[in-house]
Amino acid sequence: MACYIFGAGDFDGLEERPGAEDYVIAADGGYTACRRAGVEPQLLLGDFDSLAEVPALPHVERVPVEKDDTDMMLAVKRGLERGETLFHLYGGMGGQRTDHTVANFQALLYLADHGARGWLHGRGERWTAIRDGSIVFPARPEGILSVFCVGPDAEGVTIRGAQYPLEGATLTASVPLGVSNHFIGQDIMVEVTHGSLEVTNMKKMVTGVLALVMVLVMVGCGQKDNGVVNGVAKDGATIGEGAKSFTMEVVDKDGGKVTFTVKTDADTVGKALLDQGVIAGENSSYGLYVKTVNGITLDYDTDGMYWAFYINGEYAQTGVDATGVENGAVYAFRAEK
Repeated sequence: MACYIFGAGDFDGLEERPGAEDYVIAADGGYTACRRAGVEPQLLLGDFDSLAEVPALPHVERVPVEKDDTDMMLAVKRGLERGETLFHLYGGMGGQRTDHTVANFQALLYLADHGARGWLHGRGERWTAIRDGSIVFPARPEGILSVFCVGPDAEGVTIRGAQYPLEGATLTASVPLGVSNHFIGQDIMVEVTHGSLEVTNMKKMVTGVLALVMVLVMVGCGQKDNGVVNGVAKDGATIGEGAKSFTMEVVDKDGGKVTFTVKTDADTVGKALLDQGVIAGENSSYGLYVKTVNGITLDYDTDGMYWAFYINGEYAQTGVDATGVENGAVYAFRAEK
């Protein structure tokens, strides 16, 4: 069992979908991410300064605008009150408020202090915190792992199984000694005997890091805005480069539509969209099974919905990865049951 919390920051899809026994909390504007993921929260809470209209859900908790905790932190505390010990936080990085991102890093430490494990997901990264303890990351052929001291000196820091091992070292908050280690196909163990660490593992190098003020410093790298941010194309945007051009429509399960133009030299529509990062899925004997489109993930086995592919308004007879690019055509993905 786990507690899934959705915030109002950047959301680029779920790594794992909540199961029937998991508990889902939407923190204010995080309800939008819930809808995009096709997940219904058991609790919606916040001061609702990020939602134009408060949905009529069975369990809604309205809190004052002027308060000590962020909406995300309140959601963390509600989860702990239920006895939850494993937390997955989505929509907790990026967005328009870097200070809220920093607060969510602190929430990971709060969870560690209360005997729980928290994971902050986003931008191809997963962050967690450990205090006077250890954690093991399963082996991967590649990827990046970084370790940061949080607060006073972290003593007895050991890293085993990574490209750059460390044994019983002392890390400080002012020297980023643990940044940019690498997976080499082995389990990686990170341990601290006295002190606190924030640890991230990345599937690949990402173009964005954050700043945790005073105790954890990560400098934001600029990302070129080409109309796609974290796998989501903006409505009306033109993305990509190339001699051919087509229109792409994405219709979510609530009927909301985003339309954008794709320029490409790719041979197939699937390749053009994969190159821009706006679709993702699994390869099968029938071709690419698309599960995520423009940041929205559907799973037929879980919610009975899938992405239907259309060509010029007609249901496609070929998969997206087998459909040649026709200049000026209109392609669409529609969420259907």
